[in-house]
Amino acid sequence: PAQGVPIGSTINLGQRANINNYAAFLDLNYRFNDVLSANIGMRYNYEDNKYREIFSLYPIVPEFQGAFSRSGGRFIPKIALRFDLADDVQTYIEWSKGYKAGGVNLPSGGGQILPLYRPEEMNAFEAGIKSQFLDRTVTLNVAAWYYDYSDLQITRNVPPATTEVNNADAEIYGVEAELRW
Repeated sequence: PAQGVPIGSTINLGQRANINNYAAFLDLNYRFNDVLSANIGMRYNYEDNKYREIFSLYPIVPEFQGAFSRSGGRFIPKIALRFDLADDVQTYIEWSKGYKAGGVNLPSGGGQILPLYRPEEMNAFEAGIKSQFLDRTVTLNVAAWYYDYSDLQITRNVPPATTEVNNADAEIYGVEAELRW
């Protein structure tokens, strides 16, 4: 027997992941007139992911496995409107969704099968202005945004050596300004 390993202990022999993600997208621009134009985008993501954890009872060699899988598709849209107020002054407003696939927390060796964490989703809103003045020697760009997350994937370290992903809701607000002369 190995030194310090009690008989009957569960030993993690490793993990296997089979991850398949596919995507297709479409992006359309349409100008209504000299002032207003629109951009509409659509992305479709499909995932088919399988995770296995392989264990053994010490000192017996036979293995047993824990398995998780996640599959499915999701549409991710984007809509933006642009207003050309002058040759060098443009404003815009945009809404889009974001998505990040879920997964599984793999153990560090204690034999405990950990749960899946959920996919992360976000609604993003942004508005801004892009402009140039004085024969394009001065640039002024301003943008404001709001991100609303559902199931944001938060990584935390669990001593002695495990990393675990949990889900949480979050909101982010921001304003950015650029002035260049």
